Amino acid sequence: MCLQIVMKGKEKKDFLAKLPDMITVWKVVTKWGKGDYVTDCKSFSLHAGEVKFPQNTINKSNWRMFQGPIYKGGGHFFLIRQAARDWSGWHFQDRVVKCQIKKEWINNIGTQDSKKVVVVSRAIFPAFLGKKK
Repeated sequence: MCLQIVMKGKEKKDFLAKLPDMITVWKVVTKWGKGDYVTDCKSFSLHAGEVKFPQNTINKSNWRMFQGPIYKGGGHFFLIRQAARDWSGWHFQDRVVKCQIKKEWINNIGTQDSKKVVVVSRAIFPAFLGKKK
């Protein structure tokens, strides 16, 4: 998943000011291989507790099919559960999980398919994902 629109400046500052310090967010995860849960792009293994995400720079300006913004990456989470459900397409191995983030972990805010998404450096995942391997 990548943001199509990224909030910047005053818009981002005002949006962040309205958020509480601890925020409930929603992530689409997939059960993969021997029962491991991975991110929706199947590139990052997840576990219960606090998970740190790679802090790469997303630069899609050179993609022919998508002239998108450049922004600091991380884990992409929906602010509304139904938005995550809609985005997942309900593939039989997909699951929408409830996670927690701290406001200070937010790198970016934007939209994906007109749904609000936060991009974070870390998040707290539920216990059923299992321990870190």
